[in-house]
Amino acid sequence: MPATKKTAKKTTATKKTVKKAPAKLNATEQLAVYGTQVTVIPNANPTTKVPLILGNRHVPTKIVADDPKFIPMYRTKGAAAVDLVANVTETWNGQYEIRLTPGAVAVVDCGFSMQLPEGYEAQIRPRSGLAEQGITVANAPGTIDDDYRGRVKVIIQNTHRTTITHIKHGERFAQMVIKPVWYFQWQLVSELDASERGTGGFGSTGVA
Repeated sequence: MPATKKTAKKTTATKKTVKKAPAKLNATEQLAVYGTQVTVIPNANPTTKVPLILGNRHVPTKIVADDPKFIPMYRTKGAAAVDLVANVTETWNGQYEIRLTPGAVAVVDCGFSMQLPEGYEAQIRPRSGLAEQGITVANAPGTIDDDYRGRVKVIIQNTHRTTITHIKHGERFAQMVIKPVWYFQWQLVSELDASERGTGGFGSTGVA
């Protein structure tokens, strides 16, 4: 009887692919990467995205970001603020970071510009973890008006008397909230209504 040849089965190794966030996201890609926090506006510039607040209350806000990693994100469902990421383009000691000596102030770019809806403002606040280390927002809360179209930047300060600290590229270093704005409508009068406190100023109510 003729010998039968045994044919070896070829096994094809499957490569594991690591999904990276693309620089420009279509509707399907953005949903996979960002879930409900970002949506792409149809027929718009592909770098234009809209962050959404998780839950029922959301404020569509146009944003143009240098890279998806700079789009401010809510880290938990109950978070009131989005985190801002440092976009450091200059090096110190060979690293992309900002060196803050005691008392020093620096302006940190956040890698994006945005268009707030009319009647809203954005407030910039320190992150509690960095504030504990003495890193704060110098003009907290910083205010961004709804007609501003420039780069979002944050003025930070090292309030430590002796410690030198660094803000690294890609680090979450501040936070931002969106708030509705109420506008003054002045009523010119000759005098103001009386109150129990009257004109008492600083410290007039005591400390205890």
